[in-house]
Amino acid sequence: MSSWAYQSLDCALSWVQQINRHAPWPDLTLLLDVPAAVALRRVAERKGTPEIYENLPMQERLAEAYTAFAHDPALEAVHRIDGTLEREAITPLLMEACIALGL
Repeated sequence: MSSWAYQSLDCALSWVQQINRHAPWPDLTLLLDVPAAVALRRVAERKGTPEIYENLPMQERLAEAYTAFAHDPALEAVHRIDGTLEREAITPLLMEACIALGL
């Protein structure tokens, strides 16, 4: 899913999906859903200089792409988790999603 999100920023999604068609889909995709502004604030708090994708317009485009993928009924085992929760609340949700699939 990350390949689709990042590569489709500059290429047609259909092309990106075509070149990735032989890549196996993961058993489970955990999507930590966080607004772009919150993600950028967290990046700034943990380190200094932002990287190429760490700007608000880019993060908003990526968040939009991930959200669209997460709502696509054709994609299996995409589990969205509210990434704005405290770490202590997120960890059990991640574990529950893994256990539910027998991982």
